[in-house]
Amino acid sequence: MPRESFLQGDCAMISGMSQVHCQTLLCHDIVKSAPAYSLLAGTLAAVAFLAIIFLLEHSRRSAGEGPRTVDLENVVVSLISAFLNLIVATFLYAALSGEEFLTARAATMGFMAAIAISIAVLNLLYGVVWLFEAWELEEAASVTATIAGLVAPCVTFVFIGLRALDMLALAHGSHEDRSWFGWLLASLLVGLILCFSLSARAESARALVQDTARRMGVKFFAFGAIALGVLTIIGAAIVSQLHTSYSFPNWLAAFIATAVFGVFASYSYLIRAIQRQTPTTKPVETARALVPR
Repeated sequence: MPRESFLQGDCAMISGMSQVHCQTLLCHDIVKSAPAYSLLAGTLAAVAFLAIIFLLEHSRRSAGEGPRTVDLENVVVSLISAFLNLIVATFLYAALSGEEFLTARAATMGFMAAIAISIAVLNLLYGVVWLFEAWELEEAASVTATIAGLVAPCVTFVFIGLRALDMLALAHGSHEDRSWFGWLLASLLVGLILCFSLSARAESARALVQDTARRMGVKFFAFGAIALGVLTIIGAAIVSQLHTSYSFPNWLAAFIATAVFGVFASYSYLIRAIQRQTPTTKPVETARALVPR
């Protein structure tokens, strides 16, 4: 009899542990996986740093030859911004790995770290598109622009959304309380796809707007990405000092998701501005070169 009670107690304890440790959407413990994310971000930061060194060395050796200097400068600016944001993401995930348990506070820090690493990845891809554009690899630039402008924003937005849903689930202790937020994320994801599709078909847009987006887009996205990285560090520093049950309120989580959608939609347009400019400017330059003087 005591043995049966002991076995029943073990079963109840195991069942209770499974319920405690499976409070997120995919039963994913962001605290345990934080070291892997930190290692990934650090590796990508090293890749971005090596690419910057390579481009600077190549520009020094081939002065006046090869790709246009302005396009290479755009690549370097994008890679520098990506490098800094990847360093931020590495720090945030390293700080998250120091949490002892999967709590609402840990999920909130994971939500902010997801925003930081997503922005860094998009910035890295933005530099890759500019690199193919600088080397006049039109087919590679076209395919990479589609991946960077459509696939990457959608995947990273879903990644951020999952972290937000886990945060709300741990805060409220229920999966039902976050159903409205899931519908909001789904609507924003559909809107993100529509923004890319509309920007791809808007070939009749004014050339002045396209040229402005092409020239100013690099600085705009670089400074914006660095600003978001600084905000995530400040937010993580504040949240880490609060109680373990703290999480962002529902309205703030919805506001952040909507703001991320706005940034990603602008990013998709900046990617399309690079791609649209390629077939429109080069024939004009070629025609001018053929006109006899």
